[in-house]
Amino acid sequence: MIEENIEKEQEVVSNSEEEEILFIDEGEKKEFVSFEETKEEKEALRQLALGKVKFSIKLKLGLSLAFLLVVTLLTLSVWLLNEEVKNLLSEMEFRSKVLSSGLVANLKEGFDDVMTRHTIVKETAEQVKDLLKIRIYDTSMNFIDSSDASEFNLIINRFGRKEQEPERASKEISSILMNLKEQRIIESKDRIKFTIFQPVFYEKTIIGYAVIDFTKELILKKIATLRNRSFIFIGIAIVLGLLGFYLLISVILSPIKRLILGIRQLAEKPIYNVHPIRLNTQDEFEQVSAEFNDMIKRLKEAEEEKEKKKKLEQEIQIGQDLQKNLLPETWPKSPCFEFDSYYQPKSGMGGDYYDILELSEDSVGVIIADVCGKGIPAAIIMVIIRTIFRSVARFVSFPSQALDIINKNIAGRTAGEKYATMFYYIFNIKTGTLTYSNAAHTALLVYHKKTGEVKRYGEEDPPEELKKYEFVGAPVGVREETVYFDKTVQLEEGDIIVLSTDGITEAMNPEHKLYDEKALMKDIVRFENLSASEIKDSVIKEI
Repeated sequence: MIEENIEKEQEVVSNSEEEEILFIDEGEKKEFVSFEETKEEKEALRQLALGKVKFSIKLKLGLSLAFLLVVTLLTLSVWLLNEEVKNLLSEMEFRSKVLSSGLVANLKEGFDDVMTRHTIVKETAEQVKDLLKIRIYDTSMNFIDSSDASEFNLIINRFGRKEQEPERASKEISSILMNLKEQRIIESKDRIKFTIFQPVFYEKTIIGYAVIDFTKELILKKIATLRNRSFIFIGIAIVLGLLGFYLLISVILSPIKRLILGIRQLAEKPIYNVHPIRLNTQDEFEQVSAEFNDMIKRLKEAEEEKEKKKKLEQEIQIGQDLQKNLLPETWPKSPCFEFDSYYQPKSGMGGDYYDILELSEDSVGVIIADVCGKGIPAAIIMVIIRTIFRSVARFVSFPSQALDIINKNIAGRTAGEKYATMFYYIFNIKTGTLTYSNAAHTALLVYHKKTGEVKRYGEEDPPEELKKYEFVGAPVGVREETVYFDKTVQLEEGDIIVLSTDGITEAMNPEHKLYDEKALMKDIVRFENLSASEIKDSVIKEI
């Protein structure tokens, strides 16, 4: 049988590190004096104002704010300019679509009349400055009309000479018109022009096509004008912003220089010769100076506290070493079972305790306790429990009797509400019987090799004859009249017994994941084939 006793409390590391404190002369009491600038101090301030550092705060802050201003203005201007460009282009495209739709609507009635058609085309072209040319094609892809006067005259001349074929649309235009069912817009490669291809319907039948060319040159000129105005605005804003930043930085740095002089005093002079910093800025700098002055005042007190703390830590360390020496260093030896344990207190002294005693040739007693609270009071209770336990353990037959004696000797005899949870069992090596009694402690975990299950023991209901008592199985030290009872469990070869404090089942890993009792039970099953020492090491590694 493998028997393991694990106890752990996670180590809490303080986030605050010990600071270096200046030593203050104790022989003479020093008073703080009013801050009056000497000639040397005024010269120091003047040198600071001249900027002896290579890259002053003023320069860094000024460059940072200037960069931020430029980036902000550029970003805002570019965004506004882009929005305006989008609006202008959208407006132009909308006007062009409306004009195209209006043109084909007027053409459908007079499409076959040359003069009527040309009049409509010419008047439409004169309405919009962005419109370059309107060309009209029939369904046979013949070029039959144009808003350009020279092109229209050529068309008329061709019609007058019947022996000449009418001019036809180019292959590129023909390929577009042949499949054209609705209005379509195609932009030129240079993105300066675009063309609207529009079918002309008469009672749902296509009778011809209108091809309308538009230019973006006027819009692009407007955009260029807007861009130039934006750059002028940015330049003016940057100049005004830099002037404002310069004035603001000068006002901010004035109290900073005085703070630097005060800190320099702290580094170069004995603490009792450091003058307070007097600022009347009614802002955060004044608060900083007040905190600095308060820090100077408290340095002597801090040094005294440091010495006291150092002495107390030495005493606590001695107590912690003594406390560890009270825990068992060796285990009972037997070919039938093996023990191992783990103990890691928090910083300082604590009240956790465990012990193992050979009660006879055939039996071993194991106890674990967790005293409420920490520090010296808890450690003292722990020592009392150990003393009582070792005094009575070999003279009682049942674990409940030991708990009863310990409880009666502690209850009502300690200052404050001091109590301890406790679990004590006696294991009979020959019979494999484990008899236990629990005083509100964490349950005993037993892995039964035969069934492959981990069971919890120590939380059973009391016997019927004890239910009449108000306090049954309560922590030792709570009430003197508390009664305890015993239970037994039969162990077989390969079974594993685990006792722990809440330092194990409430442990948090660096990722703040809780290692609870369920996790412990799973690990016991997972490590069932290991030795007691290996199981202990594996569980601690998991935590």
